[in-house]
Amino acid sequence: MREVSGAGAPSATRRASDGGSGRIGWLVRAAVRVETGYAVLLVATFVLPRWIGFQAWIPALALAIGLAIGHGLLARRRPILPPIMLAYLGLYAVAALHSDPDTFSLIEAGKYFVPPVFALAVAWAAHDAAIRRRMVMLSIAAVGLQLPVAVAQTAQHIVELGWDDAVLRIDAVTGLLGLGAPGTLTQTGIFIAILLLSAGYLGTLGLRWALPAAAALCFLMVLTNTRAGYIFILVGLGATAVALWLAVRAFIDRPSIRAAILTPVLLIPLLFVATDGLYPGTNSTVTSFSELWEYVNQRETATEGVFGEEIFGAEDSRSESEPTTSLPSRGKQLTLAVELTVQDGPDRTLLGEGMGATRFKNQGLLSRTGPTTDAVTREEQLTNSVWLPRVITETGFIGVVAFFGLLAYLVALTVRNRALLRSPSWDGAVMLALPGIAALTLVSALFNTALAIQPYATLFWSLLGIAIAIDAAGRSRSA
Repeated sequence: MREVSGAGAPSATRRASDGGSGRIGWLVRAAVRVETGYAVLLVATFVLPRWIGFQAWIPALALAIGLAIGHGLLARRRPILPPIMLAYLGLYAVAALHSDPDTFSLIEAGKYFVPPVFALAVAWAAHDAAIRRRMVMLSIAAVGLQLPVAVAQTAQHIVELGWDDAVLRIDAVTGLLGLGAPGTLTQTGIFIAILLLSAGYLGTLGLRWALPAAAALCFLMVLTNTRAGYIFILVGLGATAVALWLAVRAFIDRPSIRAAILTPVLLIPLLFVATDGLYPGTNSTVTSFSELWEYVNQRETATEGVFGEEIFGAEDSRSESEPTTSLPSRGKQLTLAVELTVQDGPDRTLLGEGMGATRFKNQGLLSRTGPTTDAVTREEQLTNSVWLPRVITETGFIGVVAFFGLLAYLVALTVRNRALLRSPSWDGAVMLALPGIAALTLVSALFNTALAIQPYATLFWSLLGIAIAIDAAGRSRSA
């Protein structure tokens, strides 16, 4: 018995040692997973801004890119470099080389180049369906977290100011996204709603779960009083319904198609009534679609500054007597951008005034809506706060071609991978969501600087990277 015991003791020790080594190895592998980097990025994007602004976003993005590239290298896979993405980066590189040295900004150039690189890194790493599914779940959780926070902020706001005056300070309802982010909160909520509805239509999620979850996220536009949300929902969910009907009408069940068509038709009136109930009279100026469009496009917009506790984590040091800089309405910015690019000759029309031409000195690393007291010193700065006018001014019509080409690429990915829509899967849900995301991004580019705002940019480019990985996996199987 002693010999058996003596012989077993080292074996038990080795097992304990092996178990400890195994746990350490598991922790190391978990720490270097692409999903870990993405989770850190989402925390920096959707949680920390409430307290420290977006100071952690750049390091978190660098970590996410590094882990994704490392994962791709360790998997010994070749990088995925779709020609359309290379063309997108190439066109903006030409525009960057044409920039005026006096106004050129590396920070502004980074807004055009770094997020697409992130998407390509994600595409390289997300070679496995399980990785892609976990990344999608993380995105849903990050945006879903905003809903209870926004509800609590709304309740507190109404209690403090009273029901009739609550609308006066509704910018206070921003979830965890910080100062001046009600529009962004609405956009990200509708973004994820499109993804959830796509999963519901395909049967990846039950419609009885997907529909209320998507409606709840769309309800963020009510809490934030973002009336442009009606347009976002109509265009984004409508494009998803059209994509579903065109791409899969031959093999999808009819209830799903009916649900896709009826969802925006029924949801918009419900949200309209809910907004008027929560903030009485707030819809008095937008009783028709034409009035809503005029309201959205004719209001003056704030420049994109970096003041305030929500951004720097420090008290705003501005004097109350300092005036806040306002820019022209969204529609005026668009026409002004076109005028600026065509008045200085063909080279400016084609390549723009240069990256950084619209920048204010106090603008952050990645733009967000907020007040600034910076003076307008160049006419180009008057087109700063809306993405499409900014692209026209800074990169000319070559940049516009790149932007619209990118959106067309999303639709092309859906068309090319429509066979995935035949059966329930998150890969299929991502593909079905792409046309709706493209439509939402287009109208968002006429509302604010969507692709240069951290929360929306993070969701958009990560989902594009996932879609590129799905497309590459499909082409590999068919080869």
